[in-house]
Amino acid sequence: MAQHDYNIVDQSGALFLPDLNNVLQAIVTQNAGPAAPSPTYPFMMWPDTTNGLLKMRNAANLTWITLGAFDASSWSQRVRSLVLEEQVDAPSTGAEEVALFGRIIEGQPELVSREELDGDEVVLTKSGSGALFRTIATFTASGGFLVPAHVRRVWVEAWGGGGGGATAGFGGLNGGTSSFGSAISSTGGQGGGQTGGIGGVGGSAVGPFTINGQRGQNSGDGKAAGGDAPRGGGGGLDGTAPSGATPGGGGRGNTNGAGGSGGYASGWVSVTPGANLPITVGTGGGAGGAGAGVGGNGLVVVYW
Repeated sequence: MAQHDYNIVDQSGALFLPDLNNVLQAIVTQNAGPAAPSPTYPFMMWPDTTNGLLKMRNAANLTWITLGAFDASSWSQRVRSLVLEEQVDAPSTGAEEVALFGRIIEGQPELVSREELDGDEVVLTKSGSGALFRTIATFTASGGFLVPAHVRRVWVEAWGGGGGGATAGFGGLNGGTSSFGSAISSTGGQGGGQTGGIGGVGGSAVGPFTINGQRGQNSGDGKAAGGDAPRGGGGGLDGTAPSGATPGGGGRGNTNGAGGSGGYASGWVSVTPGANLPITVGTGGGAGGAGAGVGGNGLVVVYW
């Protein structure tokens, strides 16, 4: 380790050689030392051996910027701001387009909008199937979401409950509404009708990105199929999703109309750390009678 003022003055050969070697030693060790080198220059590097920090002089040569921490065997980088982006199919294809932005402050991750970011940015594009969010909370029943510290924006998905299927003489019941506070809401699918075997209407939704549920099939020769749940498939024989993976499917009808599936909504929601936000998960509508299917329960998922 060595430091130098990077000024080699006119001197005798006996003095020049060690002075040159000191300059080269300072270069290869990046001015490492227990105290800051002097004088300083724009973008000058300095491993601060007293505190175990790698620092760089800013462009105006006014202050040191800490780039990371080091010890004898490891290195950890400090990030001023971080942008995460995921681009998937556009809404017209039945999927959603999602942009995720975040930053790290004092080692704590925080989701923010692009407009809230300031200073230099590190842009990372996610590819493959790796996890994009650090934490996911899945709500299969109504309750509350306690916003963690340092979190000011969350991504929310909500499916309404599926409508129940009808049977002779009895219509299916409507599915319940799922919501996250007042920002995201998906109504349940309509229960299948017994008169004329009319399938239930799919649920509607409120949010930045929405997909209405599908209408259940009308009665025919046999069992009428329930409406397909948006963003995940359809209602099976009883409207319940296989392995719970596709919520909100409509229940089948027994010689009468099948239930419609619940609506779907998603989007960013601004939140306040420490706030407890109400979450409602709509239940699936009951079947009109024997042989008809119940609607699949709704679901609310929060990502941050």
